[in-house]
Amino acid sequence: MTPSVVDHYMYFHAERPARALAKVLADRGWSVVVRESDPDWLLLASQHADGIEAIDAQTRELEALCAAEVGTYDGFERDVIQRR
Repeated sequence: MTPSVVDHYMYFHAERPARALAKVLADRGWSVVVRESDPDWLLLASQHADGIEAIDAQTRELEALCAAEVGTYDGFERDVIQRR
C-alpha cells in the first residue's frame, strides 16, 4: 500500500495545551498547525501512514496524548488513493 498523509484533528479549550502538544508532536516528526477555532483551539497533526494498522496506532497515541492535555481527539481524514 502506498503511504498517504493522515490528518488528525484535536481541540482544546485554551491555546497553551494545544501548543504544548504541538511541540511534542513536532519533536517526533509530525507536521503540526495550531489555530483558533472559535471558541476552541485546533491542533491539526499530519503524518504519513502505511495502512489502517498504522493509522490505528497513530490514533491511539494521539488520543492518549490529547487526553493528557485535557483535549478532545476528533478523528482523522486521509486522501483516497485510486488504484489503476
